[in-house]
This record gives sequence, C-alpha cells and structure tokens, in this order.
Amino acid sequence: MLSLLFLVSTIIVSVTADGYNCAGNYLINPPLDLNEPYYYPEGWREGMEPAKYAGSQMCNWQINVPEGLYATVTFYKNTESESGINCVYPNGQQEYIEDKELNPYIFTTPQFQVNLRVSDKQGEFSFKVVWSTCKIEVR
Repeated sequence: MLSLLFLVSTIIVSVTADGYNCAGNYLINPPLDLNEPYYYPEGWREGMEPAKYAGSQMCNWQINVPEGLYATVTFYKNTESESGINCVYPNGQQEYIEDKELNPYIFTTPQFQVNLRVSDKQGEFSFKVVWSTCKIEVR
C-alpha cells in the first residue's frame, strides 16, 4: 500500500513539474454572473506565479464578447526566450504578449483570440478575463 501511495505522489509531482498541456481549442463565453472572472489554467488565481506550461504545443482560446459588454484581460507570462503567445483583436490585428506586462488589454464585441504556439521549451503563462457592461451615453 505504501508503495502505491509513493507511485501516485511521484506521478503527480512529475505532471506538475512538466507543466500543463492546454489541449487544443477552447471556446469561452462570459459567465452568467459577470462578477466571476475566468481564469486559465483552472485553479490558478492572481497573486500566484504564472502556471508552467509544457513545451511543444499549440492552443487557441476564442473568447466571446457579446454586444453590450467588453472584456478586460490581464496576461501573466514569463518565458526564457521569445515565445509565440499572442492575442488577436476583433479586426484581426495581432499583438505579442510581453513578459511581466501586467497592463490589461481591453477587447470589444464580437470576440478576441489568444494563441499559444511554443517550441520544446517550458514557460509560464496564465490569464484572467473579466467581462463588464458597456455603458454608452448618447447625447
């Protein structure tokens, strides 16, 4: 029994050390309660170091921003070298996400994308999305 417990704990430590695999494409919609942010990866929160990702993967998050809302996104990224992590605005303009750049990005309807395309090197990347009501005053 003790050897089984040791084996399971070794596997858990190994997976954590290797970093997360983001597993392809994600479609993210705002929550019903706009006070609840979306965090990636699951279990990561602000105040923690960015989560480690495994190397050699490609992932895409399509994050919907319905009419009447806007999204504020803060990216948390640390990498050893230039990595292929970028965001794409609704008009198609791409912007690479810099290390330790904590200024939030603002996105409007209908959606934006986050792309992660990395080589065999590990890095750290997490993000938080908050949707808010867009209040436009017409005079």
